[in-house]
Amino acid sequence: MAVAATAKGLMSDLGTVEPMLQGGPLGWDPLPARRGRRRLPWFLAAFVLAVALVVGTRVNLPYYAISPGEARQVDDLIKVPGDKAVTPHGRILLTTVALGQVRGFEILADWLNRDVSVVPEKQILGTTPRGQLRQQNVQEMDESKEAAVVAALRRLGYNVPQRGAGALISFVQDGSPAAGRLKVGQVITAVDGKPTTSSEDAVSVIRSHRPGDTVTVQVDPADGSAVRTEPFTLGARDAPPTSCPQGSAGVTRLSPRAFLGVSLATRNGHYALPFPVTIDSAGIGGPSAGLAFSLGVIDELTRADLAGGGSVAVTGTIQPDGVVGEVGGVVQKTAAVRRTAARTFLVPCGEYKQAQAHAGSHLRVIPVATLDDALVTLGHLGANLAALPPAARTAQG
Repeated sequence: MAVAATAKGLMSDLGTVEPMLQGGPLGWDPLPARRGRRRLPWFLAAFVLAVALVVGTRVNLPYYAISPGEARQVDDLIKVPGDKAVTPHGRILLTTVALGQVRGFEILADWLNRDVSVVPEKQILGTTPRGQLRQQNVQEMDESKEAAVVAALRRLGYNVPQRGAGALISFVQDGSPAAGRLKVGQVITAVDGKPTTSSEDAVSVIRSHRPGDTVTVQVDPADGSAVRTEPFTLGARDAPPTSCPQGSAGVTRLSPRAFLGVSLATRNGHYALPFPVTIDSAGIGGPSAGLAFSLGVIDELTRADLAGGGSVAVTGTIQPDGVVGEVGGVVQKTAAVRRTAARTFLVPCGEYKQAQAHAGSHLRVIPVATLDDALVTLGHLGANLAALPPAARTAQG
């Protein structure tokens, strides 16, 4: 056969070199076993994989993920005296976010999720040590609840005075009339000869003036030195917004008002409530439920039925004078509201565009600037505003 002949010829050719080969069938010694070399790469690969798994699942990165939390009703968190309580037919919902430090591999999934924001931890912590973040959030919630109750009761016509031992300076703005003359820790005890036992007393007197007016401020240095009185020429700045046009992030501002250039707190301060109102935090921290709590208190004390028998979601901080502030995490809160039966979401003016972009087709986002602005908005949606007393003239003016 042709194949056999070829093989024979090949053996003949090999025979011409056979004398040059020694040992073994082909005349060379076996190569050393390579089994050990094969094990080393597999061992290294397994070690690297194990390290990667540990790093990817247990090691915290210097980032925080802000994720959608929940939207829950507030009426079961608010307690008022039984003889004043009214059962609402609708539901006011507060909104939350979930905040957690990012671990290794998680950052990839978080970056790809449009409802999650990944931010540097410095943006969350600021100067607060990581271990104190929870404590800070609890304190902010406590202050928010107090402000919410005061704003609601005042809107209902109750007298809720703030009492204390003077207006404590907590911040001095650069370039303001107070810069270089007043210091943090000092206490304003009178303005134009009128005693100021609280921050609200001092603010009220200053706001009664116009920009360019001169006021006399009595200051306790709080360092043992003598109390002094100094004249200040008041500056001007825009008043906070009282409303913001629906469908835009713009605001309607009042005329410029007088300002001294300090942030004030009340030394040893407290509010004298006409009756007890308590709010359970439900383990939630931060100040962003303030507006929801104010609306909830009003709903518990009147027959306004602010949600019109349905569900209205709300976010925004609140001040005792009813001014609504921005909250952060509005994208994630909008995502949380989308999962509920709510069809309306009230948000601070400056965060309307972000919320609207993530609302979908079934959720209506409405910007509000003050507690009164929110009440008027709810009135348009079916709330019984006739159950409320007339709104007093705004304190921001």
